[in-house]
Amino acid sequence: MNKKQSAPVKPPPSTDRILEKVRGAGLPEKELVALHHNALRLQALDVVEAVEIRLRADFPRAAKKLYGDKKPAVSAPPVIASADAVLAAPVAEAGH
Repeated sequence: MNKKQSAPVKPPPSTDRILEKVRGAGLPEKELVALHHNALRLQALDVVEAVEIRLRADFPRAAKKLYGDKKPAVSAPPVIASADAVLAAPVAEAGH
């Protein structure tokens, strides 16, 4: 019996190598967008973040399509009233 020899399976590139490639200049827009979709599918959030930074820097139109407008650099945390302040507030009577 002859067994078919299958081609050896290449291991996927390490995340570090992918991040190096993304952070370096020179990847075309289509490759970055494809990498974004693959990283999302595989839940590689560090790669998604690196791709977003590179796309926003090099291809702002593509980045806006994928991520929307830029996020504010510093955002204030939401104001949450304490329970004491809510309880101490006067209650308005309805209908009067």
